[in-house]
Amino acid sequence: MCGACLLQAQKHDNIWMLGYGGGGQSGLNDSFGISILRFDYQNHFSIENNQTCDMNFWGGNSSMCDSVGNLLFFSNAEKIYNANYALMANGNNLNGTNQRQPQGVISLPFPQHPNLFMVLISEIKYFSAAVGYAGYKTYKNVVEMGETAGQTNVLEKKIEIINDTLEYGQLVATKHANGLDWWILVPAAYTNQYYTMLLDSSGISIVDTQACGAVFRDGLGQAVFSPNGMKYARVVGITTTTPNHLYIYDFDRCTGKLSNPLHLEYENWGFGNGCAISPNSRFLYALNANYVFQYDLKAIDIAASKTLVAEWDGYVHEVSFATTFAAAQLAPDGKIYIATAFSAPFLHVIEYPDRKGLACQVHQRAVHLPNYNNYSVPNHPNYRLGPIDGSACDTLGFNNHPLCNWRWEQEDTLSPLQVTFTDLSAYEPAEWHWDFGDPNSGGAANISQDTNPVHVFSKEGIYNVCLMVSNQYSVDTFCQVVNLGISSSEEAVGEVTGLSIYPNPANQSITVSGFIPNELEKTFEIYTTTGQKVLEVLVKASQTSIDISTAGLRNGLYIYRSNARDKSIFAGKIVVLH
Repeated sequence: MCGACLLQAQKHDNIWMLGYGGGGQSGLNDSFGISILRFDYQNHFSIENNQTCDMNFWGGNSSMCDSVGNLLFFSNAEKIYNANYALMANGNNLNGTNQRQPQGVISLPFPQHPNLFMVLISEIKYFSAAVGYAGYKTYKNVVEMGETAGQTNVLEKKIEIINDTLEYGQLVATKHANGLDWWILVPAAYTNQYYTMLLDSSGISIVDTQACGAVFRDGLGQAVFSPNGMKYARVVGITTTTPNHLYIYDFDRCTGKLSNPLHLEYENWGFGNGCAISPNSRFLYALNANYVFQYDLKAIDIAASKTLVAEWDGYVHEVSFATTFAAAQLAPDGKIYIATAFSAPFLHVIEYPDRKGLACQVHQRAVHLPNYNNYSVPNHPNYRLGPIDGSACDTLGFNNHPLCNWRWEQEDTLSPLQVTFTDLSAYEPAEWHWDFGDPNSGGAANISQDTNPVHVFSKEGIYNVCLMVSNQYSVDTFCQVVNLGISSSEEAVGEVTGLSIYPNPANQSITVSGFIPNELEKTFEIYTTTGQKVLEVLVKASQTSIDISTAGLRNGLYIYRSNARDKSIFAGKIVVLH
């Protein structure tokens, strides 16, 4: 039936664009440009350094892929660029004042129109000394995709939908209970009013204005829907010396109504406020510059469940750029990525956000980007959310046919045969059946019905691991190869090694020297002993040494390589001990 066709992979968030200052705005081989994160089918990402694109991402950041993960376009709330990293036809001057406000742009697939996309943009202006800057207008832009990459056009441009005193950014969306249409909330400023918009096959319209809860304290922050669409939350910071404000609501995906408002306060420190919700929709992460707090949305007393899960470790990049916490975004790999509040080439990562308390593992500067990034992560809704089966608004005949997906990793690199599996399946699976392909571990130990199991393999080797998920409608299976052999890494280590790494064992950072200056750009890469890349840094042609943060790496043995034009020129081993 048609529903099964619609509820598929929907990898619209497969590619992330970060950074600024590329193209003619800076030198060709410097630390300014666009860092492109591509999440692959095995749910790990690669990083590409684009020095020629002149897009500047600050707070406003949106990218859109097709359903299988190919880049279509991206926007910073001022312009829209196509898949060739060039300005889209009719894609400029979309906003007279703002590309810096967080969540100032969001892109959504147009229901039942596979070649059309809606790009919503918020504009700000200075109102008065009493009000200062605030949201002003919300515009719609309709993007049409051609048959080949780069064939794009803005059909409808800068069409005003709302004209009011609005919140600073915070454009977020979630699926309607029918599994196809989109709800979009736009908060008004200095009030408890919300505009509720609906995007369906006929277009976008304001369907309601609703008042809910306390008057919102206007300021800089972030909003988020839970992945299941049943919770809506906002954080805001007024000053650097007063508490941050956290607002939590229930959301009805059938009616678009908010209810059961909860207003909390939490500690503030410095510039930077963000929030994100775990894949299982249970844990809310509220951030400010110095702290990451976790709240249990299923607790009887949500306020009392507050747990400090990370405190900024004080690392300052290049003397003046503090790598404090800022905006956050849940990624296709089930992890939460956090931008820094100031320009720095790092992302912090919440590795296991479905886990309670410190077990969620916040790793600071876990991702080293090739370019500076300032406060920016993409603004993505959950594209893989289906209908609420059997609800009053489940009117289109779609059912949640589960789509199987998962990732694996060595959580403890000192135990190389122990592997952590994380379920990433979508569309309401109800049962899980893992087969680790490891008969030597014993019949019962070779299978698991857990959602996120940990398995200790019997020996090194290559294993075909399969997960089968099911519900009342259907079954889906996804298999991946888990390579626990280290032969390829050992071969690499046998090559000529001419780099000096200090200190080794490493703690928080290393200095790598011995690069030969020539016309070739190089990369320095670090892998686990199973061959998973965990860090990649661009080495400019003229550089002879680089400094790298290892703070985000777990304790254990790693393999490093330095490559030029895909040829491994140096390789060796490094130990990380914090």
